[in-house]
Amino acid sequence: MLPGLALDYSKKQQTVIFCMRSEQQRNSWMLQTKQRKI
Repeated sequence: MLPGLALDYSKKQQTVIFCMRSEQQRNSWMLQTKQRKI
């Protein structure tokens, strides 16, 4: 594998992990706000 490709791949992986984390944070935040409303 070319170094540039490997670097691009790792960057994409980091982006995916970051997106998943922010998604989880948003979901937990929505759950908390729903619980507060009840």
